[in-house]
Amino acid sequence: MTTQFTATEALELANDGKARIVDVRGPKPFGIGHPPGSISLPYSARGLESRLSILISPDRPIIILANELDQLDGAIEQLSGSSFQLRGAIEIDKDSSGQSEILSVTVKEVSIEELLKSEYQILDVREQIEWEMGYIPGSILISLGELRSRMDELDPNVGIAVICEAGIRSSSAVSILQANGFTNVVDVPDGAAGCRSANIEFSYYDG
Repeated sequence: MTTQFTATEALELANDGKARIVDVRGPKPFGIGHPPGSISLPYSARGLESRLSILISPDRPIIILANELDQLDGAIEQLSGSSFQLRGAIEIDKDSSGQSEILSVTVKEVSIEELLKSEYQILDVREQIEWEMGYIPGSILISLGELRSRMDELDPNVGIAVICEAGIRSSSAVSILQANGFTNVVDVPDGAAGCRSANIEFSYYDG
């Protein structure tokens, strides 16, 4: 039986360094509101452990935040007995009223059009092979798996817009940056796929 925590209890454990909250809801609810320091790991039917391992180290127990019972059960099944110690889960709250007090951190989303008119430093967290197939001119490539070790290459005093292919990895990347003190970070949920659909002119890697 997985231990169930109230939202407040989970946040207290996280603030005391005794646990880390892993949010398996989708990018949209994560952006609307999530606990401070939590990591965005949008749910998938398989591969959660390997995906989580590139986002954080297993140095602290984890507490899962989900918004659907099936989603929560699937995450528990995948992460139980993994390299991560599963401390428990935040109680499912259909209307989020019991969770609202801890869902205090938001993520601003920007459209492709807004991005191209902005002065954001564009961080592309796709893989090298994806990058070589086209990227927004002026963007910086740091793949999601390298972000933890290369954050010092980013200027925290400059706004950062994070983009991936379709908005999943960018949500995770934003959460890593926020958890490490970056405050001016936005998400580009339409991703590179949205750029292609909008016929945005890409630059290409020339070796």
